[in-house]
Order: sequence, then structure tokens, then C-alpha cells
Amino acid sequence: MTALPTVFMLIGSLLAAPATAATTSSQQVDLTVYIRQSNAADAVAYAEAVSDPRSPRYRHFLSPAQYRARFAPTDGTVAAVDDYLRGAGLTVENGPANHLFVRAHGSAPQVARAARAVPAAVAPLIAGSTAAHTGRLPSVLPATEPVVCSSYAFQHFATLPQAYGRTEFPTRGCGYTPQQMHDAYGTTGLLAHGIDGRGVRLAVLLFYPIPTVVADIDRFDANHGVPGLAPGQLTEVLPSSFVEPPPAACPLPDDQQEAEGDLETAHNTAPGASLVYVAAASCDPSDILAATNEIVDQHLADIVTNSYTLAFASVPPAVQQAARQTFVQAAIEGIGLFYGSGDLGDVSPFLGTPQTTWPESDPFVTSVGGTSLFIGPDNQREGEVGWGMTFDPVSGAGYQAPVPGTFFLGSGGGITQYPQPFYQRGVVPPALAGTTSPRRVTPDVAAVADLATPVLIGITFNGAFVEAGGGGTSLSSPLFAGIEALADQAAGGPHGFVNPAVYLLRSKGILHDVSNVPDPLAIAFPLNGTTNLDTLQTDTSLVATPGYDDQTGLGSPNGAAYVAALAGH
Repeated sequence: MTALPTVFMLIGSLLAAPATAATTSSQQVDLTVYIRQSNAADAVAYAEAVSDPRSPRYRHFLSPAQYRARFAPTDGTVAAVDDYLRGAGLTVENGPANHLFVRAHGSAPQVARAARAVPAAVAPLIAGSTAAHTGRLPSVLPATEPVVCSSYAFQHFATLPQAYGRTEFPTRGCGYTPQQMHDAYGTTGLLAHGIDGRGVRLAVLLFYPIPTVVADIDRFDANHGVPGLAPGQLTEVLPSSFVEPPPAACPLPDDQQEAEGDLETAHNTAPGASLVYVAAASCDPSDILAATNEIVDQHLADIVTNSYTLAFASVPPAVQQAARQTFVQAAIEGIGLFYGSGDLGDVSPFLGTPQTTWPESDPFVTSVGGTSLFIGPDNQREGEVGWGMTFDPVSGAGYQAPVPGTFFLGSGGGITQYPQPFYQRGVVPPALAGTTSPRRVTPDVAAVADLATPVLIGITFNGAFVEAGGGGTSLSSPLFAGIEALADQAAGGPHGFVNPAVYLLRSKGILHDVSNVPDPLAIAFPLNGTTNLDTLQTDTSLVATPGYDDQTGLGSPNGAAYVAALAGH
């Protein structure tokens, strides 16, 4: 698996590209065979109908059992694939009830022979197959900060070498508290009236268990006046076994801490919602898909947030195609999937050309981009721009490079490889989507993600509980999912795949239209012992403009208006 760099929840570690592990003839190989869905077009049409407020089927969701009876591959299809795998000498495991895939294991030569000898009658039943191979992702953690952080926007300033006609620059935020976030995004009044997500199940997915999550959330809650977790409010759904030792590509404990930050952010936003942590057996794309499929096929939650993004080239086409079936099933069952749009802009500095990432690009998930949010001393929302960080390290009496320096991190987005979905027609400008063959553009919406204007998180880090500012779209996605939980509660039931409704209701004031400002915005940002001039907004080729844009989508949540509008649909 070739993973993209991601933002670590506590001020930004970068992950390097992995090496490929070798396979020996004696090594046991786990093989995943994906089953072809013969009526996929019918499932897509049904998913669109139940998600579209203009359709008479809107929110007429099916149960998992109803979905399987109507759209899943048959028992006979799966039995034929099972028989072929057993005949090749492989051990076949029990698969999911929706027959998305069959898993088997055996020696590397056995798996290779099975792949070469697929019977003619079985080949049309198979959409593709994968076997996991992973490499190491080392992380670089931040050092102590040399400048004082700000509790609200523009509280403290630092003197840096001259840039943009000045030498005084505001310092990076310490981390917005839950109360600051509720006030800024307009959800304080909702909580006061009991709209806190109760009755809604919200799932966070990553990989491997999180030993300290309950204690950390409770400790953070006690420090900041957030209702603590009630008994049973957070549950874990773990696989029968994990891949042990963890593949070198799985960046533990970084991602365990990120998953904990996701859960804490969702809880701080919707403190009454029931939380479900679903752990994949490893970070391999097929394992992550298996865990996602379990959430959907067992309907473990009404809302799911995921924070990982991968380069398309690192995800086998069979996994991408099978994931589409799971995403469509989620929409049919009324499950909303929220994915961070990534933290690397258009990824051109890393992959050579502008492109989007997977799975946030898929038309059946809600892609959540990032912003820089400025909250004033009275918790008022003073402004918001697109998230982009361009670093220029202070070097002596000047800077290491001509200002603004080098792109560091920013909201993901751009034009995707998928055709334009119906809900983006007439909304996304042709200049972004294309004119002759319009395509899907991401993100759909956005929320705060800038590490310079971070949100406070409390987690166990290197064995000790710490509170610090976190960011990345791994924060904006669970934040937006938490607001969706408030909307689901207010509506008396789930909205499922919310994109069609959000695009339709965009003119109702449900979102803040985020636009960049013409004057340079810059902040003193310390990282790894070096103070940087962080010029905001610049995000590779992505720009926040009035209306829909490819840096922040339709905009950031206007909490009370968002909940009220969706509750009426």
C-alpha cells in the first residue's frame, strides 16, 4: 500500500512512502475475492432516490436484510466461488452477509495457482481479488514551541523578519475549546434545547484498538465542561483477530491517537450521540473496506466518519469497485459516510500532477475539506478562509527562501475521475468540473482543519495525557459528522447520504460561504524547534471563492440553520 502523508492530530506529522514487503513460498497469504454485483445499476438508482429530497422515495430506507434480498449476490454465487477456492487447496473463511467478498488463505504458491486456474463458469462471478502487502510509514513528531500560542484569534503576536510590509504576526492558536467551537458554529442553542445527538449512532473507523480512549475522553470532558461518557455510550467493534505483528505500513501508535481524536471531536460536537469505534484488522485497504462493510451490512451506526485518504494508485481497482457497492448500500440503508478530503491540497507536490484521493472522491460519500477559522475573544466567528499552509523558516535576520516559501499542508480537493453526480449539476462551475464531460469535484463541505487555528484535543501521547491543538481534515470530518448527528436527532431519524439535500438546501443559509481574502494572512508557527512564517490560504491549485469552490466546497456549517433546514426535509 502506498499511503499519502496525513496530518497527525497533535500539530502535524508527515508520513513517508512505504516499501513493499516480500512474499516467500512458505508465507501464508490472505486472499480477498470480491463478488460481482449483477444488478449494481438498480442499487445505484435506489440509493440516489432515497437520498434526494425531490424523490417520492426520499428517506424510505431499507434494512440490511431488505438490501441483501434485493441487491446482494445470491447464496449460489458465493457457494460457487467457495467451491473453487477450496478446490484450489485454500481455507475459506465466513464472509459478510451481503456477500461483498469471500476471504481465503493458503500458501503463496497455492494462492498463485488458484489465480491462474479460475474455472470458466466462476470467472464471471468475480469482480477482482487482492492480497495484502505493506511497508513502513515513519513519523516525525513536533518539538517544544518557542513562541506563546493564542487562546483566540490575534491574542498574541510575535516579532519576525519583515514580510508583507510588517514585522508583527499573530501566533498560532493553542486550540479552540468545545464551547468556542459551539459558539462559532452556532450549535450552543441547540445543546441548550436538548439537541445533542441523543438517539443517533455515530461510528469512527480506523485500525487496531485504542486502550486509553474512554479515560482520555472523560478526563478532557471534566476539564472543559462537556458531559462525560455515560455507561455504554462508547462501544468497540473489533475483528476476531488483528494482523499481528502490525504490518510495517500501519503507523501505530499515531493512528490510534488519531482515531481517539476523531471520537473525542465527534463527542464534543454531539455529546449525546452513541459512539461506535470500529477497528479494522490492519491498515491494508482490503481490511479497512471489510470493517466499513461490517458497519454498513450490520447497520452499526447511522453516521460514519473516516479520516484516512489514499492515492488511487495504491488502492487495487477491485477494492475501489467493491467499496462503491458498500457506499451505495450505506445510502440505501440511510447511513451517511463522511470522509476528510485530505491534507495535501491537490497532491501535486507529492504525486506530480493535481489529483484527488480515495475514498473521499467517491460520489456516494460526503467529502469534508478544511478551513482556517478565526474565533474572537467572545467566541464570535470573526472569519473563515480556505486552509492552506505555506512555510518559510526564519533564518537569522531573514527567511530561508523568498516569501511565502514552500507549501506545507492544506485542504484536499479538485476534479475527480468520476462523472459528475446529479446533485452537483448546475452548482459546481464548469471551470472546475469541465464542460464537455463534467466530473465530480471535491470537497462537498468544509470545517476548521488548519493547524494554525486548531481545535483542542486531549489524548494519551507517548504514555502521558496531554492537551494540544489538533487539525487536518481528520478533525473537520468528525466535526461535521457530529453536526449531522444533531440534524438527525432533530429530524427524528437519519438523513443518510446527505449530499443531495445539502446541495439542494445550500441557499437556505445552512452553510457559511467561505472565500479567501485578497490581503496576505500570515501567522508565526513553530514546528520542530523552528519558527516559521505560515502564509495562510495558499493551497496548491485550490482556491476558496464565492459559491462552490474546490478548496472548501459549499462552505462550513451554520449549525442552527443547518439543523433546522435538514429537520424539515
